Amino acid sequence: MRRSLLLVAGAGMLLLTGCGGDDKPAPAKSPAASSSASSGVPAASGPVVTGGGQLPYSVQGVAAKLAPVAPSGTQAEVGQAFAVVTVEVKPNPSDRTTSAFFLDADLALFQNGKRRIEMDDGDTAVPYVSRKGGAPIVPGEGRLQPGVAYTTSVGAAVPQGTSLDTLTLCAVDGETDEAISGQCLPLKGLPQG
Repeated sequence: MRRSLLLVAGAGMLLLTGCGGDDKPAPAKSPAASSSASSGVPAASGPVVTGGGQLPYSVQGVAAKLAPVAPSGTQAEVGQAFAVVTVEVKPNPSDRTTSAFFLDADLALFQNGKRRIEMDDGDTAVPYVSRKGGAPIVPGEGRLQPGVAYTTSVGAAVPQGTSLDTLTLCAVDGETDEAISGQCLPLKGLPQG
């Protein structure tokens, strides 16, 4: 299955790169253009979660959507979808490097501030992608560099038709397994699609 998906994706890329018509170079972007615009990923917005100082990184929301497949490649069961949240991650403090952690161990979704929804950990680690470009960093295998913002996505299975506006992504206290007060990202304020 994975090979056929890769073949379809590869064929699509060939078709896209084959269409163009002009051999003119693309116009230069102004230096003021943001890295989010050049990567096609919206800018982060809303609260910044640091786990109340417990996490060696900060997390800020970028976008949210319901999808049939988690970022890790896990398929949703019948009657379910994945609430997928794209986040921007930076080392905290920002002048230090930090390990590329598995975010699903530190974050969880809560519905209406009460019910905890376990994050999908899947079989495939979702890489961190630098907003400055470069090779993706696989969680558990690399380090986030100081002063660099990275994007990645996390997902959790929810009943199909769940309103994203009822969900909040929160840092979780490792001892109590509860949301850390004031350390949550409401999905309601994020671009949805």
